This record gives sequence, C-alpha cells and structure tokens, in this order.
Amino acid sequence: MTNDEAQTETPRSYFLVCGLGSLGQYCVAKLKEFGVSVTAIDIALPSIWEVNNIPDLLEELALGDCRQPDVLAKAKIQQCQTVFIVTSDERVNIDTAFAVIVLNQHVRIVIRSSKQNLNELLDRSLGNFTALEATQITASAFAIAALGSEIQGSIDLLWLLPLLPCPSVIGLCAEQTPNTHSTKKFT
Repeated sequence: MTNDEAQTETPRSYFLVCGLGSLGQYCVAKLKEFGVSVTAIDIALPSIWEVNNIPDLLEELALGDCRQPDVLAKAKIQQCQTVFIVTSDERVNIDTAFAVIVLNQHVRIVIRSSKQNLNELLDRSLGNFTALEATQITASAFAIAALGSEIQGSIDLLWLLPLLPCPSVIGLCAEQTPNTHSTKKFT
C-alpha cells in the first residue's frame, strides 16, 4: 500500500452525526452500542441533552454550520465511513449532503428527509445514499442503515409470530411462541 492509498483509506468504524437534536443524540447512543467512533456537528451546544453522557460518547463535537467545508473538515469527514445528516431542517440536510459528497466521494450518506421524489433523485445521483423520514423510523434504523451490508448480528423475530396465521413452516402456532408479548390465537 502506498502512502497516498493509506491516507485515502477510510476506517470502517468512524461515523459523523450532523445535528444533535433528539434524533441525532439517539443515533450517537445507538452507534456507540456498536462500539464505533462517533463525531458530531451542531450549530450550537444543545440546551437539553435527552440522552445522558452524549458529550462523553463523542470523539469530538464540532460547533458550526454542517454545510460548511471547514466545519466538515474539522469533524474529519475525509475519514468517515458514514455521515448521518439529521438536523430538523430538510434544506440544511440536502445542502449538507452535497457538501459532504464533494469532500468524500466514498462516504455513505444517511439523511433525514421526507421529500420522496427528491430522495429518489439523490439516491440515483449520489449513489451510497439513504433517506429516511424521521416520523416513521427510529434512531436504531438510522444506525442500521449506516452500517449497510456490513451488518453482523441477529435479532429476535419470534414476537412477529402472533401476527401470522399458524406458521406451519416452522411448526409453531401463535399460542406456542416463547415470548412475553401478547398473543392472538388463530382459529
């Protein structure tokens, strides 16, 4: 590996969160559960921390406008695997996505946006791009989207069984499922 390759290689566990409102704070907390390094940008220090110890979870907190190249550079955008753009202003989010892609063409962009047509256009134009509507999705889903195809883990789906007719494929009926959720018996 040459020196140039070493300088442009992106660590696979470095994330940036733009916007530390409620969603941004929960994204930081969820990402830290995966054991990754997280840096954040916000225009000012939040007056209320909804998640305890967020400042302690961050490698760095850059104050400034996340659309500005110098602020993104201070937050080490060139080293990021993924950037979450989750401010409450959709226009800021879109502008930030364009600023990010100029500075790091290999970064995965996960953006908070409800603009369906624009999101589809950005997905086709930017490539490694995911847009999620905050009112329909949780911080965990934002974190999972950032990890893309590199997700390694498991989840318990047995709680879904009561929602299905008797799932003979696995030989269990809803009343036989080992869960603590309410079950609905099917006839």
